[in-house]
Amino acid sequence: MLDSENLRGKDKDDSNASGGVKWRGCAWIQTDGYAATIQTTNLTVDMVRDKNFRDARESTVSGRRAIQSRQVDDHPDAACTLNVEMKGGSLEFNLSNPPSRKNTGSIDTCQLTRALAEKVVPTMPTTV
Repeated sequence: MLDSENLRGKDKDDSNASGGVKWRGCAWIQTDGYAATIQTTNLTVDMVRDKNFRDARESTVSGRRAIQSRQVDDHPDAACTLNVEMKGGSLEFNLSNPPSRKNTGSIDTCQLTRALAEKVVPTMPTTV
């Protein structure tokens, strides 16, 4: 599925924040396109909603609750985050898509984020 997006250069991308928040996952890049990070986190969809991020929109992805938002203040249109509900938190998709990117720069970053999530989430076991 990631091959269909031409994502390359898988790098481990784990981090921790105050209050016990954790992210565990990987980052990829599409040549002349967007960069993506896909991580599990103990942040729930409700916790993300309660942060009141810019352009927050709730929806579903493959039958799971989801919330999309723009969380990067210095270049909000070039970045989008989508959290999809899973047990104990969410699967978080973060995309960075500067307008200078030849292949994807003219496409809305949140549209790209949702399209990627719609490819990944259906592969998740329903028990997760």
